[in-house]
Amino acid sequence: MIFFSDRKTAFRSADLRQAAGDVPNPGRGWYRIYTYTIGEGQSCDLPPVLYETETLALVLIDIGAYRERPLEEEGLSLIDKILDCFAAGGKDIILRIAYDTQGKGLEREPSLFSKVQLHVRQLAPLLIRHSRHILVFQGLLIGSWGEMHTSKFVTEKYLCELSQSFLFETEGKVRFAVRKPVQFRMIQAPNDMDGTLAGCFDDAIFASDTHMGTFGTQDSGKAGWIRPWRPEEEIAFLRKLAVRVPFGGEVLSGEDMTPPDTLKRLRMLCVSYLNCVHEEARLRKWKEMEYSSGVSLYDTIGACLGYRLTAETVSFEKKGRESCLKLKITNHGFACCGEAVRFDLSAGGQSGDRRISSLDCGLGKLEGGESLTLRIPLEPEQCTKGTCFYGELRRVRDESLIRFANEPAGERLLLGGIN
Repeated sequence: MIFFSDRKTAFRSADLRQAAGDVPNPGRGWYRIYTYTIGEGQSCDLPPVLYETETLALVLIDIGAYRERPLEEEGLSLIDKILDCFAAGGKDIILRIAYDTQGKGLEREPSLFSKVQLHVRQLAPLLIRHSRHILVFQGLLIGSWGEMHTSKFVTEKYLCELSQSFLFETEGKVRFAVRKPVQFRMIQAPNDMDGTLAGCFDDAIFASDTHMGTFGTQDSGKAGWIRPWRPEEEIAFLRKLAVRVPFGGEVLSGEDMTPPDTLKRLRMLCVSYLNCVHEEARLRKWKEMEYSSGVSLYDTIGACLGYRLTAETVSFEKKGRESCLKLKITNHGFACCGEAVRFDLSAGGQSGDRRISSLDCGLGKLEGGESLTLRIPLEPEQCTKGTCFYGELRRVRDESLIRFANEPAGERLLLGGIN
């Protein structure tokens, strides 16, 4: 379709069709758990067998053998090698280092809180070194399965000290997630939420109306800042956190919801990542349930996890001597990227390809269902006949490619050209 034409310039937009299925991108999607035990003589499966279509991996490392003593150099070295393997496999890491992987938090955690703080200090240099590949650190070491329950250290006092130690020792380079929004409020004052590196994860999504105690039953006005709120208010609170720290976890059987209500809830929660193995009964039901045109509910959910940035329209605008491209991008996913995203515009023609513009444009905070129109200025020499324009997205912190959810979903997207 020609969007602009004069005697010298005729611009034709490319066919910007949305991709039919999932488009693998960093920091979002299905994941599975890879578990390792350190300090008890077990051998580690390194390198692990990784699933190529998955961009995420939850790496669960059990350090319970060190609960009453410092981490040894051998243990730290092994953790370093494990993280290296997943980074080399191209995975963003959801990292959970915990004292327990058996549901015995009180038995397996240290007797003294000072031991937990010591382990945070010992782990911090390693976490900083791998911060480029750690999407989020879950659980702050404590509780059964590292899920921050069944522990003597989940009080407001201990959580405040532990979160402050983690942020200080990791130099603010690693985002972390606590298990419940009320735990977040215990560590964060109501007037100090801007720029936070803390978020939440939820391993009981759909288990019940309160997500198995993740939420409360009282209005926030009655409960106050450090008591659980009713589900509607907690979900609205989680949306604010998901702008900076990706939210996700596991789904369980419990609430019986229709496919539209399921998608609505996941969108309301701004879910970026989900376990593709647990819980099998819920996931099997989704796989067997057709949502639309022969596509299962499971595949529909997978395509929408996190962000799904789609080029909708592109046009050429010329006023006097000034020209620009206007590109409308819509996020059809459940959540924003939660990180800075750069848009690069390239031009190709007889003289070859060249990058002509880069914009840090706010796409990383574009929430699900929202659109943003970019206005990209062009120089006269960039508007010659035969020039084609291509768009490319990059995650700023590590230059990871983000594919547009358009057909074809390649490294860059043809936007249109001048005839």
